[in-house]
Amino acid sequence: MDRTVIAPLFAASGFKELWIAGGVANAMLWFEVLAAGLFTFQATGYGLPSRPSRRREVFRCC
Repeated sequence: MDRTVIAPLFAASGFKELWIAGGVANAMLWFEVLAAGLFTFQATGYGLPSRPSRRREVFRCC
């Protein structure tokens, strides 16, 4: 990308702060997904359904 396009964006007031806030919000979403997986693993003691037939129900794509 051309520097003549990027430089004014970073010079604009609030652009960097908005970009950083978006990055932090995105990181928090990933932490929530990780926490949900860890909680489920800790509560059930197993990461996947135990019965093969149940796996087909859970991972059915249609």
